[in-house]
Amino acid sequence: MEVNPRDGAWRPPGELERRAALALLKPLELAVDAQLFGAERIPKDRPLLFVGNHQLLALDTVFLIASVWRARGILLRGLADDLIFKLPLLRELAQRFGIVRATRDNCDALLDAGECVLVYPGGAREAGKGQQQAYQLGWWDRLGFARMALAHRATIVPVAATGLDSSVRIVLERDDYLSGPLRPVIDLLRVRHDLLPPVPLPAHRPHIHFHVAEPIPIDPLWLHDEEKAAHTLRSRVAEAIEAKLALRR
Repeated sequence: MEVNPRDGAWRPPGELERRAALALLKPLELAVDAQLFGAERIPKDRPLLFVGNHQLLALDTVFLIASVWRARGILLRGLADDLIFKLPLLRELAQRFGIVRATRDNCDALLDAGECVLVYPGGAREAGKGQQQAYQLGWWDRLGFARMALAHRATIVPVAATGLDSSVRIVLERDDYLSGPLRPVIDLLRVRHDLLPPVPLPAHRPHIHFHVAEPIPIDPLWLHDEEKAAHTLRSRVAEAIEAKLALRR
Protein backbone atom coordinates (compact mmCIF):
# COMPACT_ATOMS: atom_id res chain seq x y z
CA MET A 1 0.00 0.00 0.00
CA GLU A 2 1.40 3.41 -0.94
CA VAL A 3 1.16 6.26 1.51
CA ASN A 4 2.00 9.78 0.41
CA PRO A 5 5.03 10.79 2.51
CA ARG A 6 3.85 14.40 2.50
CA ASP A 7 0.97 13.27 4.71
CA GLY A 8 3.38 12.03 7.37
CA ALA A 9 1.63 8.66 7.72
CA TRP A 10 4.89 6.87 7.02
CA ARG A 11 6.35 7.90 10.38
CA PRO A 12 5.20 9.49 13.64
CA PRO A 13 6.73 12.83 14.64
CA GLY A 14 9.78 12.54 16.87
CA GLU A 15 10.04 13.55 20.51
CA LEU A 16 11.43 16.99 19.68
CA GLU A 17 8.63 17.62 17.17
CA ARG A 18 6.00 16.66 19.72
CA ARG A 19 7.52 18.91 22.37
CA ALA A 20 7.66 21.77 19.88
CA ALA A 21 3.98 21.21 19.09
CA LEU A 22 3.05 21.33 22.78
CA ALA A 23 5.04 24.54 23.14
CA LEU A 24 3.14 26.09 20.22
CA LEU A 25 -0.13 25.12 21.89
CA LYS A 26 0.76 26.76 25.22
CA PRO A 27 -0.66 30.24 24.39
CA LEU A 28 -4.01 28.69 23.46
CA GLU A 29 -4.02 26.56 26.61
CA LEU A 30 -3.76 29.73 28.69
CA ALA A 31 -7.04 30.86 27.15
CA VAL A 32 -8.83 27.50 27.00
CA ASP A 33 -9.28 25.20 29.99
CA ALA A 34 -8.79 21.69 28.54
CA GLN A 35 -9.21 18.61 30.75
CA LEU A 36 -9.30 14.86 30.12
CA PHE A 37 -11.49 12.53 32.16
CA GLY A 38 -11.42 8.73 32.10
CA ALA A 39 -7.89 8.37 30.67
CA GLU A 40 -7.52 5.18 32.73
CA ARG A 41 -10.09 3.54 30.44
CA ILE A 42 -7.74 3.68 27.44
CA PRO A 43 -6.72 0.05 26.87
CA LYS A 44 -3.29 -1.33 26.10
CA ASP A 45 -4.64 -3.16 23.03
CA ARG A 46 -3.40 -2.11 19.62
CA PRO A 47 -4.53 -0.86 17.22
CA LEU A 48 -6.98 1.61 18.72
CA LEU A 49 -9.45 3.79 16.86
CA PHE A 50 -10.48 6.85 18.88
CA VAL A 51 -13.81 8.28 17.69
CA GLY A 52 -15.00 11.72 18.76
CA ASN A 53 -17.47 14.52 18.18
CA HIS A 54 -16.36 17.87 16.83
CA GLN A 55 -17.14 21.05 18.68
CA LEU A 56 -16.94 24.52 17.23
CA LEU A 57 -14.31 24.93 14.48
CA ALA A 58 -12.70 21.57 15.33
CA LEU A 59 -10.50 23.19 17.99
CA ASP A 60 -10.86 20.02 20.06
CA THR A 61 -8.47 17.95 17.92
CA VAL A 62 -5.09 19.30 19.02
CA PHE A 63 -6.23 19.67 22.63
CA LEU A 64 -7.29 16.02 22.73
CA ILE A 65 -4.02 14.86 21.18
CA ALA A 66 -2.05 16.92 23.71
CA SER A 67 -4.18 15.72 26.65
CA VAL A 68 -3.82 12.02 25.81
CA TRP A 69 -0.09 12.41 25.18
CA ARG A 70 0.44 14.02 28.59
CA ALA A 71 -1.83 11.62 30.48
CA ARG A 72 -0.84 8.31 28.89
CA GLY A 73 2.17 8.95 26.66
CA ILE A 74 0.09 7.88 23.64
CA LEU A 75 0.35 9.80 20.38
CA LEU A 76 -3.03 9.93 18.62
CA ARG A 77 -2.67 10.13 14.85
CA GLY A 78 -5.50 12.44 13.89
CA LEU A 79 -7.08 12.40 10.42
CA ALA A 80 -7.82 15.89 9.05
CA ASP A 81 -9.60 17.56 6.15
CA ASP A 82 -7.59 18.42 3.02
CA LEU A 83 -8.00 22.13 3.78
CA ILE A 84 -5.60 21.87 6.75
CA PHE A 85 -2.78 20.77 4.43
CA LYS A 86 -3.36 23.65 2.02
CA LEU A 87 -2.65 26.29 4.68
CA PRO A 88 1.09 26.57 5.51
CA LEU A 89 0.92 27.39 9.23
CA LEU A 90 -1.86 24.90 9.98
CA ARG A 91 -0.10 22.24 7.90
CA GLU A 92 3.13 22.61 9.90
CA LEU A 93 1.28 22.51 13.22
CA ALA A 94 -0.74 19.48 12.16
CA GLN A 95 2.34 17.54 11.09
CA ARG A 96 4.11 18.32 14.36
CA PHE A 97 1.12 16.79 16.14
CA GLY A 98 1.23 13.69 13.92
CA ILE A 99 -1.99 14.62 12.09
CA VAL A 100 -2.35 13.27 8.56
CA ARG A 101 -4.66 13.74 5.60
CA ALA A 102 -7.95 11.90 6.04
CA THR A 103 -7.64 9.16 3.42
CA ARG A 104 -8.43 5.48 3.60
CA ASP A 105 -4.86 4.58 2.67
CA ASN A 106 -3.45 6.66 5.52
CA CYS A 107 -5.87 5.16 8.02
CA ASP A 108 -5.11 1.64 6.80
CA ALA A 109 -1.35 2.25 7.06
CA LEU A 110 -1.56 3.63 10.58
CA LEU A 111 -3.78 0.86 11.89
CA ASP A 112 -1.62 -1.77 10.17
CA ALA A 113 1.33 -0.29 12.06
CA GLY A 114 -0.53 -0.69 15.35
CA GLU A 115 -0.92 3.04 15.96
CA CYS A 116 -3.73 4.88 17.71
CA VAL A 117 -5.86 6.76 15.19
CA LEU A 118 -8.28 9.60 15.93
CA VAL A 119 -11.28 10.16 13.64
CA TYR A 120 -14.26 12.51 13.63
CA PRO A 121 -17.10 11.02 11.54
CA GLY A 122 -18.89 14.38 11.43
CA GLY A 123 -15.95 16.07 9.72
CA ALA A 124 -16.06 19.73 8.71
CA ARG A 125 -19.86 19.88 8.66
CA GLU A 126 -20.07 18.98 12.34
CA ALA A 127 -17.32 21.48 13.19
CA GLY A 128 -19.31 24.26 11.52
CA LYS A 129 -22.66 23.50 13.13
CA GLY A 130 -24.92 26.21 14.48
CA GLN A 131 -26.06 27.04 18.00
CA GLN A 132 -29.13 24.84 17.74
CA GLN A 133 -26.97 21.79 17.02
CA ALA A 134 -24.75 22.17 20.09
CA TYR A 135 -23.94 18.78 21.65
CA GLN A 136 -25.61 16.91 18.83
CA LEU A 137 -23.74 14.40 16.69
CA GLY A 138 -23.66 15.31 13.03
CA TRP A 139 -22.61 11.93 11.67
CA TRP A 140 -25.54 11.32 9.31
CA ASP A 141 -25.17 7.84 7.78
CA ARG A 142 -21.37 7.68 7.77
CA LEU A 143 -20.07 4.17 8.45
CA GLY A 144 -16.46 4.50 7.29
CA PHE A 145 -14.93 4.45 10.76
CA ALA A 146 -16.92 1.35 11.75
CA ARG A 147 -15.89 -0.51 8.59
CA MET A 148 -12.27 0.48 9.24
CA ALA A 149 -12.39 -0.81 12.81
CA LEU A 150 -13.87 -4.11 11.64
CA ALA A 151 -11.31 -4.52 8.86
CA HIS A 152 -8.42 -4.04 11.29
CA ARG A 153 -10.04 -5.61 14.39
CA ALA A 154 -9.34 -2.29 16.11
CA THR A 155 -10.85 -1.57 19.51
CA ILE A 156 -12.85 1.67 19.42
CA VAL A 157 -12.39 4.27 22.15
CA PRO A 158 -15.34 6.72 22.15
CA VAL A 159 -14.45 10.23 23.37
CA ALA A 160 -17.08 12.90 24.02
CA ALA A 161 -16.00 16.56 23.92
CA THR A 162 -18.06 19.12 25.81
CA GLY A 163 -17.82 22.70 26.97
CA LEU A 164 -16.78 24.72 23.96
CA ASP A 165 -20.21 24.71 22.33
CA SER A 166 -21.71 26.35 25.42
CA SER A 167 -18.78 28.74 25.97
CA VAL A 168 -19.66 30.88 22.98
CA ARG A 169 -22.60 32.60 21.31
CA ILE A 170 -22.73 32.17 17.54
CA VAL A 171 -23.67 35.38 15.73
CA LEU A 172 -23.31 34.13 12.15
CA GLU A 173 -24.12 30.58 11.03
CA ARG A 174 -23.66 28.67 7.80
CA ASP A 175 -27.26 29.25 6.72
CA ASP A 176 -26.76 33.00 7.18
CA TYR A 177 -24.00 32.96 4.58
CA LEU A 178 -26.10 30.96 2.14
CA SER A 179 -29.27 33.03 2.51
CA GLY A 180 -27.56 36.43 2.59
CA PRO A 181 -25.77 38.77 0.18
CA LEU A 182 -22.55 36.73 0.31
CA ARG A 183 -24.16 33.76 -1.47
CA PRO A 184 -23.18 34.91 -5.03
CA VAL A 185 -19.56 35.39 -3.92
CA ILE A 186 -19.49 31.98 -2.25
CA ASP A 187 -20.84 30.35 -5.42
CA LEU A 188 -18.44 32.28 -7.64
CA LEU A 189 -15.43 31.19 -5.58
CA ARG A 190 -16.80 27.64 -5.31
CA VAL A 191 -16.29 27.59 -1.57
CA ARG A 192 -17.33 24.31 0.03
CA HIS A 193 -20.45 24.97 2.07
CA ASP A 194 -19.28 22.68 4.87
CA LEU A 195 -16.21 24.92 5.31
CA LEU A 196 -18.18 28.12 5.91
CA PRO A 197 -17.17 28.96 9.50
CA PRO A 198 -19.60 30.15 12.13
CA VAL A 199 -18.66 33.43 13.79
CA PRO A 200 -18.63 33.06 17.60
CA LEU A 201 -18.41 35.51 20.46
CA PRO A 202 -17.15 34.20 23.81
CA ALA A 203 -19.76 33.99 26.56
CA HIS A 204 -17.13 33.18 29.21
CA ARG A 205 -13.69 31.59 29.39
CA PRO A 206 -13.92 28.64 26.99
CA HIS A 207 -13.30 25.14 28.26
CA ILE A 208 -13.06 21.78 26.59
CA HIS A 209 -13.63 18.63 28.61
CA PHE A 210 -12.92 15.23 27.07
CA HIS A 211 -14.73 12.20 28.48
CA VAL A 212 -13.40 8.77 27.57
CA ALA A 213 -16.19 6.18 27.45
CA GLU A 214 -15.78 2.42 27.82
CA PRO A 215 -13.82 0.94 24.89
CA ILE A 216 -15.74 -1.18 22.39
CA PRO A 217 -13.81 -4.23 21.18
CA ILE A 218 -14.71 -6.00 17.96
CA ASP A 219 -17.02 -8.94 18.62
CA PRO A 220 -15.83 -11.92 16.52
CA LEU A 221 -19.48 -12.80 15.82
CA TRP A 222 -19.89 -9.51 13.95
CA LEU A 223 -17.45 -10.62 11.28
CA HIS A 224 -20.00 -13.02 9.77
CA ASP A 225 -21.98 -10.04 8.45
CA GLU A 226 -19.74 -6.99 8.36
CA GLU A 227 -22.33 -4.65 6.82
CA LYS A 228 -24.79 -5.30 9.62
CA ALA A 229 -21.92 -5.16 12.10
CA ALA A 230 -20.88 -1.71 10.83
CA HIS A 231 -24.34 -0.33 11.58
CA THR A 232 -24.35 -1.99 15.00
CA LEU A 233 -20.91 -0.65 15.83
CA ARG A 234 -21.74 2.86 14.65
CA SER A 235 -24.86 2.88 16.85
CA ARG A 236 -22.96 1.67 19.91
CA VAL A 237 -20.26 4.30 19.51
CA ALA A 238 -22.79 7.08 18.94
CA GLU A 239 -24.80 6.01 22.00
CA ALA A 240 -21.66 5.97 24.17
CA ILE A 241 -20.75 9.52 23.13
CA GLU A 242 -24.31 10.83 23.36
CA ALA A 243 -24.61 9.47 26.91
CA LYS A 244 -21.56 11.52 27.92
CA LEU A 245 -22.83 14.60 26.10
CA ALA A 246 -26.18 14.40 27.90
CA LEU A 247 -24.47 14.37 31.31
CA ARG A 248 -21.90 17.07 30.67
CA ARG A 249 -23.71 19.90 28.91
